[in-house]
Amino acid sequence: ARGGKKTARLMVVGIPNVGKSTLINRLNGSAVARASDRPGVTRAKQWVKIGPYLELLDTPGMLPPRLDDQTRAQSLAFLGSVRDQILDTQELAGALLRRLLALKPELTRARFKLPAELSDSLCGEALLEAACKGRGWLLSGGRFDLERGAALVLDEFRAGKVGKISLEAPEV
Repeated sequence: ARGGKKTARLMVVGIPNVGKSTLINRLNGSAVARASDRPGVTRAKQWVKIGPYLELLDTPGMLPPRLDDQTRAQSLAFLGSVRDQILDTQELAGALLRRLLALKPELTRARFKLPAELSDSLCGEALLEAACKGRGWLLSGGRFDLERGAALVLDEFRAGKVGKISLEAPEV
């Protein structure tokens, strides 16, 4: 350290796919840490020098060893903290639509062109089918493209296109 100033060394930690590497890249002003919109890209710890007096440790995302609370586990899956490849994305997207309708019905109906008379008590599959119909995600013969619909529902939520929505309220 020059002039008696020491370099601060800080660790950046969090769940997978929340933007740890992206934050480091922004602070650095260039892409020094590999970043992506899917979990598991950062596989090893890496020190990144941000300036003459700051180094940040980019770390892989961490999840609790056990997720007993299924609502929280599902929220992590909605956010993309769990790899989509190990989940049934159609079931996940349907569950997300149910949750979004409960939290922000107007935003959800507008984004996915869901009819106003649609009951939010419908099963997830029916909600996903309604979103496919509303947005025109159809296959030949008018069948619903559930695979594409599920991927787009999840992607649009994760990109913030549905709106600013928190899946959890702070505990009081």
